[in-house]
Amino acid sequence: MKFPLTGLVENDDMIYVIEDPKVLISTSEEIFNQGVLPNEKYIDSEGYIYKVKSIQKTGNAALRGWNPLLKGKQIKIKTEYFPATERMELDQFKTAIIIRINKKNLEKCLGY
Repeated sequence: MKFPLTGLVENDDMIYVIEDPKVLISTSEEIFNQGVLPNEKYIDSEGYIYKVKSIQKTGNAALRGWNPLLKGKQIKIKTEYFPATERMELDQFKTAIIIRINKKNLEKCLGY
């Protein structure tokens, strides 16, 4: 996996950009308890697609998981990915991003 990564989740119009690998080793306990989202995937800087297979809790983050600057208890995680067998071409990537941006703009116009 080569950083930066772009995270795309099906049925979620957010575009997640991850520049630091440390971001992928911790999360809030609340998010972890929601489980792996279906078809959660990361596209690396070379266009390879990594789909999340499983996420395991490995322990608490600093200060027994509590950080006054972050919401909720923070935990360390280990993420396992399916092997990257697909590659997203630049045109496909651009289209996926534009569709998500257009959905967000439409929601704002309609007052969602």
